[in-house]
Amino acid sequence: MTMVDIAKESEFSVGTMYKFFKNKEEVYKELILKKVSEFHTALNEAIATKETEIEKINLWIKERFRMFYIIAILINTFLKKLKKIYTFD
Repeated sequence: MTMVDIAKESEFSVGTMYKFFKNKEEVYKELILKKVSEFHTALNEAIATKETEIEKINLWIKERFRMFYIIAILINTFLKKLKKIYTFD
């Protein structure tokens, strides 16, 4: 995937993409950081609604695994793209 591909998918111009990101690696990095931030916000809000410590711990564990899964998918996608770029077949 190139910056042109990312721009098309996000419906931004390539110039706009380069205004905010040096390269596609920065796009992936920012995406992961945004997802982690969203996760922490949602988790803190959800935990605040639970009454007992056991409920809070159970929710924390469940949401932690869910977020790791989402981040693993993003990282896996990024690594596959890098492999295509740097494979010398």
